[in-house]
Amino acid sequence: MNLKIVSMSLLCVLLLSIGQLLFKAGANSLKYEASLVELIIGIVTNVWVVLAIFIYSVATILWVIVLRMAPLSTVYPIMSISFVLVPLLSVVVFKEPISWQIIVSSIFIIFGVVLVRGGVH
Repeated sequence: MNLKIVSMSLLCVLLLSIGQLLFKAGANSLKYEASLVELIIGIVTNVWVVLAIFIYSVATILWVIVLRMAPLSTVYPIMSISFVLVPLLSVVVFKEPISWQIIVSSIFIIFGVVLVRGGVH
């Protein structure tokens, strides 16, 4: 895998991670005791959710481009980095707590991505 493919894959991870934060921001801004119809209207008109969907769309287009250049089996493990990035960003942006289990799991994920990346030529 060359640097261009890895960079584009990491950009997808970053965009999807930002999208998750935007979805959370949107969820936080919705009325808690809304009816189903009010909830749906609130979701589809929420600026954070709409922005998240846009970013997810851009990431999807980029991901399709990546998949034209590399086998899915070699680039898909890079996507797991979002499972490390989102919790870390959640701590910073939303002041959410982080457990030792998330930290240990993140270390394993990073090790796994490095292991897969190192085994591909």
